[in-house]
Amino acid sequence: ALGGGDARPAARAAARELYAALRPLVARVYGPASNEVVILRTAEGRHFYDAGDRAAAANCFADALRLLPGLPKLAPGEANTLLFWAWRLELDRGRFEQSE
Repeated sequence: ALGGGDARPAARAAARELYAALRPLVARVYGPASNEVVILRTAEGRHFYDAGDRAAAANCFADALRLLPGLPKLAPGEANTLLFWAWRLELDRGRFEQSE
């Protein structure tokens, strides 16, 4: 994820701005319910997770998870990445029953 693992606030802020700029562009080019939007929201969620902003990460993962059922051609690796990070976030929150 862009800048997520970087401890410098400037790098994290730049990554947040880049994701904010990419969201509407990717949705406009590929459609609001597309594989590319799922991939972007997953990467953005990982950025927020790595930066310690669990609420923003949860929002990104929830957006991506809502799109998954309608995207039969999403690569299994991309779907698994999203499911892993959503699961990891639920475990961090102590929601063991929801992470299964």
